[in-house]
Amino acid sequence: MGGRTIAIVHAGEDIPTDPGYVPLRYGRLAQLLTRRGDDVIRITPTFSHFRRAQRPAGIVESDEGSHVLVPTVGYDSNYAPQRARYFVQLAAGSIRTLRPRRRSLDAVVLGVPPPGIVTAHRLALGSTPLLADVRDLWPEAFAVGRRAGLMPLAKLGGRILSQDLRSADGITAVSEPMLAWAPDIPKRWHVVPIGLLPRPLDPATLPDPSLPLQVCFLSNHSHGFDFRPVFTAWNRHLSQMTDADRARARLAFIGCEPSTTAERELIGDEPTVEFLGRVAPDELTAMLGGFDVGVAPSSPEWEHSVGNKIFDYLAAGLFVLHSIDPATAAPIDQALLGRRLHRTADDWERALRELDDRRVELRAGRPDRIGLADRLFGPDATAGALVALIDEIA
Repeated sequence: MGGRTIAIVHAGEDIPTDPGYVPLRYGRLAQLLTRRGDDVIRITPTFSHFRRAQRPAGIVESDEGSHVLVPTVGYDSNYAPQRARYFVQLAAGSIRTLRPRRRSLDAVVLGVPPPGIVTAHRLALGSTPLLADVRDLWPEAFAVGRRAGLMPLAKLGGRILSQDLRSADGITAVSEPMLAWAPDIPKRWHVVPIGLLPRPLDPATLPDPSLPLQVCFLSNHSHGFDFRPVFTAWNRHLSQMTDADRARARLAFIGCEPSTTAERELIGDEPTVEFLGRVAPDELTAMLGGFDVGVAPSSPEWEHSVGNKIFDYLAAGLFVLHSIDPATAAPIDQALLGRRLHRTADDWERALRELDDRRVELRAGRPDRIGLADRLFGPDATAGALVALIDEIA
């Protein structure tokens, strides 16, 4: 269609001037819109959620359109009081930017909207079509880890605050269970997975055929994950290997490290467990190329969350072992790109042993998994679906 003006408001993604930039959900959407001839305005906070660093305010032009960086405070923790102020400042800056242009706006996409931001934009922009793209229901998203006891109260608050979504002309969510959190608004909701960006793998990065199973965990945070059954299973798995294979087995952490004392004690000084630190997004594909399996041992309070890490695994052709909610992970598991495990060491051990036993087959099927993941979750399938919904409401 093209020729329209679309705004995208979102807090958590990098922008093209950030080092090692790789476009995520809204970057891929913006690129698709600009390629078909739309004008895109991206509202971005100066504070980078990923990097915990400030960028200068101003306007940045790219193939994703115009990024308007609105001044916001930073924060050290997702639970910090400053984060609430950060979202208020982002909403105010977005409205300040978009209200003078409301007569020329064809649609506004509100990505992962915190409470009140949809209604605030409705009041400020009048009849401008709004698409709310839900990933977490606030404040349920915060009731995790040591705050799990707050979940009943958080659920009640989340149901009340989610009524804000009634101000949207369309609602999308990354999975069916998350969509169920939204108010029941017939014909205004759709499921669009987070999606991935296919990137070619360098054959030189792939595991040597003689190596035993190579496993990794990727994330910028460790809360919401239970590594104890994984570590217990890994230790048992190692005990069944020959000395030569054990010396070359690998369980690597990319980004965060396990933080609890119990998890650290299970690791001990095991040399096959590595901590690689944070990796720039544009270097991630090459690093993931060296692994066979990506793990996501979600704890119960986070089992409805399918983060970007899962789709990074899929984009690199890794097989995904996880304990995500079955309905949430259904598109991945039904395509045989992953498998849900119970939160027990026995289940994890069986899965590791089985995949290690058939690692030749697993490695040979990698190109097919990458191709299938692209067809199911690549930009044409996910960003394309969002574009279709924008056209429907605009």
